[in-house]
Amino acid sequence: MSYRIVRVTNLYNEYLRQYYSMFPTMRQQNFHDQYNHLVMDSCDSVAAISQHLNAIGADAFEIFTNAEWLQNQWRIENSCDKVGKDLVMEQIKRLRPTVLWLDDTELIDNRWISAVRENVPSIKIVTAEICAPYNSENVKHVKALDFLVTCTPCLRSEFELNGITTHLVYHAFEKSILNRITSDNQYPVNDLLFTGSLYTGSGFHTTRIQYLEQFLEVGIPVKIYGSIETFKKTLTKKTAYHVLNFLQSTGLEKLLDYIPALKRYEAYGDTPVNFYSRKLRANVLPAVFGLEQFKLLSNAKICFNIHGEIAKGCAGNLRLFEATGVGSCLVSDWKENLGELFELEKEVVTYKTKEECADKVKWLLQNPAEVAKISKSGQARTLKDHTIQNRANQINEILTGML
Repeated sequence: MSYRIVRVTNLYNEYLRQYYSMFPTMRQQNFHDQYNHLVMDSCDSVAAISQHLNAIGADAFEIFTNAEWLQNQWRIENSCDKVGKDLVMEQIKRLRPTVLWLDDTELIDNRWISAVRENVPSIKIVTAEICAPYNSENVKHVKALDFLVTCTPCLRSEFELNGITTHLVYHAFEKSILNRITSDNQYPVNDLLFTGSLYTGSGFHTTRIQYLEQFLEVGIPVKIYGSIETFKKTLTKKTAYHVLNFLQSTGLEKLLDYIPALKRYEAYGDTPVNFYSRKLRANVLPAVFGLEQFKLLSNAKICFNIHGEIAKGCAGNLRLFEATGVGSCLVSDWKENLGELFELEKEVVTYKTKEECADKVKWLLQNPAEVAKISKSGQARTLKDHTIQNRANQINEILTGML
């Protein structure tokens, strides 16, 4: 059946800053040209899913809420004076979707969702995807949706325990990217690569940081391209952790309701926050995004992967499919469902401890023929089972079944 889906999403803010710095003339382009260029450069998976949905008969659009120059150009071309959530509401009104899909968590708000249902009568389904750290306040608002989508079985179970109908849709790889990363690839060949975020605090990347710091301590030659926080940001989180734990230990946690600035950091009361080691800070290269990141990954013999704390016992992060998709040998943390996605030790290499990880990485570095064999097998599996086209077909089945 035919339907119109509008997906309200966003891109990494750091990526957008880099993008408009690299392509400053795009700020003056019309909406259509600016949008198409941004989508091609970002290799955004949401836009790729939309393209495949369009190919099977849907009518799919995206709104990138934090792409300021793109949004401003839409306002100019559509004689609209609204901003922020009101601008997004106006865009949705004009697109008149059957399905509204929210990735921007700022919009997963029960009052805003009620308003959009009231103002856009064409909408039959409102859904969202959450694969990042969330809190109890988020859960209250998620209940205003018709259903939720998430990217790991563990997260699905958590949401279902809260009475929320949840579908599991794993991340995936867009195989057309392979045609775009072979030319003008100026990144060096790296024996071992990590690329990704390194944020401190509960639900984020504490364990990931510890592994990378160990690599550096024992002399494993890892190249790190990542996003790290400022000293001030880490200090704020660390202070919040101690204050929150003090309030809890003295029975004064209700004071949080009267301190909005501290309330925002409530989640950081769960896990101790540590500063980065000097060695890690000295070895982190600037984060790489979009097409450039895929070029970087494709020149890595081995790609180190570790899930954030939010994943708990389940695998499902984006790097699983990006690294294998471009043909890098993936070394990833063992998870209870990873064997359902890949054949362990043949298509991906797994570890359970820092010591096992270090031993396996050292062995792989000494056995390049095995690295090549695993890389080839992992890529074949991803191109067979874990493509964006496969996920678009799954999403289409979910939506048509609901409609």
